[in-house]
Amino acid sequence: MTPGDAEVGDGDRRLLDELARIAGRRIERLREYQREHHLADTLQRSLLPQALPAVRGVELAARYRPAQEAAAVGGDWYDALVLPDGRLLVMVGDVIGHDLNAAVAMGQLRHLLRAHALDAPDPAHLCETVNRLLPALGTGEMATVAVAHLDLDRGRGRVTITSAGHPPPVVVGAGGTASLLAVPACPPLGALDATPYESVQAILEPGATLVLYTDGLVERRGEPIDASLRRFATRCVALGDPSLDAALDGLLDDVLAPGTAADDVAVLAVRRSTTGGAPPGA
Repeated sequence: MTPGDAEVGDGDRRLLDELARIAGRRIERLREYQREHHLADTLQRSLLPQALPAVRGVELAARYRPAQEAAAVGGDWYDALVLPDGRLLVMVGDVIGHDLNAAVAMGQLRHLLRAHALDAPDPAHLCETVNRLLPALGTGEMATVAVAHLDLDRGRGRVTITSAGHPPPVVVGAGGTASLLAVPACPPLGALDATPYESVQAILEPGATLVLYTDGLVERRGEPIDASLRRFATRCVALGDPSLDAALDGLLDDVLAPGTAADDVAVLAVRRSTTGGAPPGA
């Protein structure tokens, strides 16, 4: 033993052993958390649409990005489909919660909305139907959702929208303005039994873009939600650029700067063509 060495006694060894056991347990919990995070992210991405429909008269773009921080993903989604009568249905939703169960519930809810969208005359009826059926899934989850019908028949560009507890849509005008669309305040799906839902109508002018998104894009710690919404709407002006896909990527890179968001996000943008166009399926 050199003069600088110290003998390790039994008490020290027990302390070191206990510290090693604590470190081992924490490492294993971290690995388990990372595995679940990866599984939830993979499952969620597999449940999202593999492609958006090609629709005459509009351009579609959508993105999903998982949480930047270590919080578990799960629950945010988007969807788009052409209905038998030619209208375009677009949806963005968020199952309340962030875990593997939320990702599973998201897939069930998305397919439930799709199945009943074929018979629902408008988004309000669709939300009422799904809200009534949601308890049968047995998940106990609640979800916010924005549902919009876009009618391009004869170039009208009429949009009918229902928001079930969801952030208000943004409309970006062809002239470079952006505004939050006022929608009736309705409860999230699964929050109340037999609750009525309301729709609001607007006109999407040629060249204008409708933006549906989840709250991970706007909510920031310490910032009032009204200020967050106004800031996001202002940034959506960038979606007026020629390439909607590139503009949407640029918007997300801007809004989701490192360290600004801890939630996963989904966003879907619908731009009406400046040349009009026939309705889907025509």
